[in-house]
Amino acid sequence: MFVEQFLGAQSQPCRVSAWQLDNNHISCIEDGAFRALRDLEILTLNNNNISRILVTSFNHMPKIRTLRLHSNHLYCDCHLAWLSDWLRQRRTVGQFTLCMAPVHLRGFNVADVQKKEYVCPGPHAEAPSCNANSLSCPSACTCSNNIVDCRGKGLTEIPANLPESIVEIRLEQNAIKSIPAGAFTQYKKLKRIDISKNQISDIAPDAFQGLKSLTSLVLYGNKITEIPKGLFDGLVSLQLLLLNANKINCLRVNTFQDLQNLNLLSLYDNKLQTVSKGLFAPLQSIQTLHLAQNPFVCDCHLKWLADYLQDNPIETSGARCSSPRRLANKRISQIKSKKFRCSGSEDYRNRFGSECFMDLVCPEKCRCEGTIVDCSNQKLARIPSHLPEYTTDLRLNDNDISVLEATGIFKKLPNLRKMMLRSNLISCVNNDTFTGLSSVRLLSLYDNRITTITPGAFTTLVSLSTINLLSNPFNCNCHLAWLGRWLRKRRIVSGNPRCQKPFFLKEIPIQDVAIQDFTCDGNEESSCQLSPRCPEQCTCVETVVRCSNRGLRALPKGMPKDVTEL
Repeated sequence: MFVEQFLGAQSQPCRVSAWQLDNNHISCIEDGAFRALRDLEILTLNNNNISRILVTSFNHMPKIRTLRLHSNHLYCDCHLAWLSDWLRQRRTVGQFTLCMAPVHLRGFNVADVQKKEYVCPGPHAEAPSCNANSLSCPSACTCSNNIVDCRGKGLTEIPANLPESIVEIRLEQNAIKSIPAGAFTQYKKLKRIDISKNQISDIAPDAFQGLKSLTSLVLYGNKITEIPKGLFDGLVSLQLLLLNANKINCLRVNTFQDLQNLNLLSLYDNKLQTVSKGLFAPLQSIQTLHLAQNPFVCDCHLKWLADYLQDNPIETSGARCSSPRRLANKRISQIKSKKFRCSGSEDYRNRFGSECFMDLVCPEKCRCEGTIVDCSNQKLARIPSHLPEYTTDLRLNDNDISVLEATGIFKKLPNLRKMMLRSNLISCVNNDTFTGLSSVRLLSLYDNRITTITPGAFTTLVSLSTINLLSNPFNCNCHLAWLGRWLRKRRIVSGNPRCQKPFFLKEIPIQDVAIQDFTCDGNEESSCQLSPRCPEQCTCVETVVRCSNRGLRALPKGMPKDVTEL
């Protein structure tokens, strides 16, 4: 609905000082829509579907002092630049007026967005009007019979400003990376959404909220790793859900709780190792289920799935076990219940399935068996950035790791008991390197190039009983005196690491060196002088450095030399 339709033809000025039009279905405001309301002081249009406000819409309201437009769908392109200027000149009038599209401006105050940000695609963007056709089709798409077809157009984000009457949108084979909050909420009549074969890795939990008429949702061929909590809640009419060919590694037990009418569910070709008991229980109408090409661990926790598939022969893709070895490549539905057994480590690992911890999948180049993650002898230059939360034994021996970065990764490993870093290229250990490893009992740094260890480096290792520091070229100067005291005080198994410098202390166990013999000549550094691995204001993951929204006034210093994305 447009405002002129709502108001009707006003041939004579109206003496109205306040008008509340909240909670309607207004989608567009035409030029001069309020020209008959010259005495209007308060106008509220909150919680509508307004995406366009045309130039001069408010020009005939000289007395306006309060304008409210929050909870709309304003599209901040070149055609809305005028409103930014208008609001800047009247700072107290239109507070809480926010952009909702394009994606990079979502949530910004209209008055605060710089004029250069208000751009339109194409050199000759036609000014919109408030007629039924003006909102019918994005420039890159074709539209007919309430179907918007944007297939293979190179789109990087979901188009906004679509007609509310659309019943189907086709967005497959584009370059869309995310589905933002409320992306489809205003299109209540949608029955089919196809966003397959894109690059989607991030979906807002309320992306499909309120779509009670939706019957088909096609998301296959993307990079989805996790289904956000509540993503499919309220989709009571959904019959087809295609999630195949993604990287989904776990599903919360209530993921499909509202999908009583679902007929076909495809989870084919993902990274699922386990699924929680009761996951498919709400699917009262399910007829076809695809689970093949997932690395299922067929332990005691997957017994329920075998029973379910035997009672409900709906899995038609031939899902098979990946491990343990005795069940590898056997069809899950054909394995007897007694074959699904757990060792202690398997039991510990898979009982987390319903919580959907990140990265249940084994890190690249590593091998996982039970709760052991073995990344040894893989020529790794750094510790993998994501490790499974269930890990109790981490093996990183015989690699090329030279720096133990304080990335906080160990804070996510509360169950780690054993950490092996033997035969790497580590030269220094900082005091925040092992933060978070409160459960580690054994730490091996044997055969590295460690010359010094910063005071307090092992303080957080409160459960430590064995540490192997042998075969390292320790420089026993004044800065290593703390380690001698620590080894004597803790009385843990250490193998008696020995000094290599200075010459007069060579091969003497560090804990046996007298305090007065730990000396410095004044030119020696007090701690690890590592080149900065991450600028202070930024966060770094592997070779990606993120410094957005940090209030920077200049490029940050200390950028890693191997950065690939900034």
